[in-house]
Amino acid sequence: MNVICLAIVTDTTVTRVSADRKRFEAWRTPKDGELYALGQTEFQRSHELIEREQMQVVTNTASLTANGKGGPCASIAAEGSDFLEIQLDRVDEAYTLHQLRHLQVTHYRVNEMGDIPTEPPVFQSYEQLPSLGDALMTAGFGKEEVGMILGGNYRRVFEASVG
Repeated sequence: MNVICLAIVTDTTVTRVSADRKRFEAWRTPKDGELYALGQTEFQRSHELIEREQMQVVTNTASLTANGKGGPCASIAAEGSDFLEIQLDRVDEAYTLHQLRHLQVTHYRVNEMGDIPTEPPVFQSYEQLPSLGDALMTAGFGKEEVGMILGGNYRRVFEASVG
C-alpha cells in the first residue's frame, strides 16, 4: 500500500521568516477572500497532481482498503484553517468538493481558530476557542468525519498544554 498526504498551506503569502531567522511570523493581514482563493488554487493543484500521477484519493478506511493495493493513493490535508476565513460552511465545501480529510487548525500564524506556539497565546483555556467540532457536528458531520477533519487530537493536546 502506497499512501501520501498532500497538504495545502494557505498562510504562505502572509508569513515570512523572522529577522532573527529562528521562526516564521505573520507580516501582514490578508485581504478579505485572499486566503480562501489561495486555498481553491492549492486544492486544484493537488487534484491536478493526483490525476497526472494516476493516484486515487483516499477518503476513509473503505477507500484505503479498496484502492491501497491498486497503486499509489493520496489523502488531502490542510496545514492551517486560514482558507476558511472563519466561514464554517467552507469546511463542508472542502470536505465534499476537495476531499479534505485532515484539517490542522493553525500553521504559522495566529488565525481566527487558534494561536501558535511561537507567538503569545491568544486563548487561555479551551473554552475560549470556537467550538469547531461542535459546529461541524451541528452542520451534519458525523463523529468519525469530525475526527478525520480535525485530526482527533487538537482538544486533548490543547487542554494538556494550556488547561
